[in-house]
Amino acid sequence: MFIGSYKDCYGLPAEMRPEEGFSYGTLVLITEDKWGNDSIIEYIDSKGVKKLNAELAEKEYFIYDKDANLIMQQSRDSVGNLIIDKCGNCGIQFAYDERGNVKTATFMDDKWQPMHLPNNPSAEEHAGVQCIIFKYDEYDREIERKFVDINGNNEENAYGCHKIVCEYDDRGNMVKQNCYNIKGQLSPNTLAGVAV
Repeated sequence: MFIGSYKDCYGLPAEMRPEEGFSYGTLVLITEDKWGNDSIIEYIDSKGVKKLNAELAEKEYFIYDKDANLIMQQSRDSVGNLIIDKCGNCGIQFAYDERGNVKTATFMDDKWQPMHLPNNPSAEEHAGVQCIIFKYDEYDREIERKFVDINGNNEENAYGCHKIVCEYDDRGNMVKQNCYNIKGQLSPNTLAGVAV
């Protein structure tokens, strides 16, 4: 377990800037798992009072497997109960392929059951999404992100996007993302209406 402090340019304790009703406080308390991964992160003010993080949770839990793959990220309150965070869910559960790439990401509720993210600005492109399936090329670059339900049935996000296809240049830099609906037509992926 480690405690770190935020300081200003004079080396004095500094409270991180407040934004939308929360502040990270002056201290961070990090608990590591047996492999040395950050497993619990808490933010505290100078009086020892817990503060909310950017997702409006008092604690963030990160659960890893023995290969340091993040298999669960959870938002919790001060006593450790799962809570609905700013995005409208309690966390994400991940599964990996044999090469260590994220195969699926599933959004979870406060009973740790799969859920569709609500349509709110914090959810961004994942608004209305329950599960994401990732596809990679031979260089382990993400080439497709597809939105489905927990049973694998095709779904669209709140803006009409079903999948995002990534293109790369000869040096491996991502140069384009195309967003498509279930019918295979270009479709907006965000509230701003961006499709490409």
